[in-house]
Amino acid sequence: MYGGTQKPLLVPQSYPNGHRMMVSVEPKEQTMLNIVEGKMQYLFDESGKRYLDAFAGIVTVSCGHCHPQILDAIVEQSKLLQHATTIYLHHAIADFGEALASKMPGNLKVVYFVNSGTEANELAMLMARLYSGNLGMIALRNAYHGGSAGTIGLTALNTWKYPIPQEALALDPAQQIRPIPPLSL
Repeated sequence: MYGGTQKPLLVPQSYPNGHRMMVSVEPKEQTMLNIVEGKMQYLFDESGKRYLDAFAGIVTVSCGHCHPQILDAIVEQSKLLQHATTIYLHHAIADFGEALASKMPGNLKVVYFVNSGTEANELAMLMARLYSGNLGMIALRNAYHGGSAGTIGLTALNTWKYPIPQEALALDPAQQIRPIPPLSL
């Protein structure tokens, strides 16, 4: 298949006690697909064989792999400034925040930028719990919500869960920390 040392794969494994976790296994060369290039909706392996990317991934869901307009914009921006964190002022951050807020209904006019989908989901969970006073969450079946301790507790996919307690901490009215048992839906 491809040269060099193959890395072990992580695959779900079930145990007699009902727990499932990801375990490392050696890959089977005949089933390994080595993707080396992507163009719009297509992926290509090391032999040049083309595949339709029906799985996609982060960002490519909406725009495809190596979209020429996006690549041009990245190159032009990289000539000026490759990264501007939100701890520094940069007009593009404020401009984008205002443009995004202008599209939102009603009083939804505050934009808070985060690093990842996991971080966005953690913030959404925190805001919902603070606003409602409730700790429980409802999630879509077979949905992935992130890899942090909080979002794994919300994720329903067994392949992303580990056999560790999914607990939250909450302050009671006396401001004492107490453990909250995991929700079972």
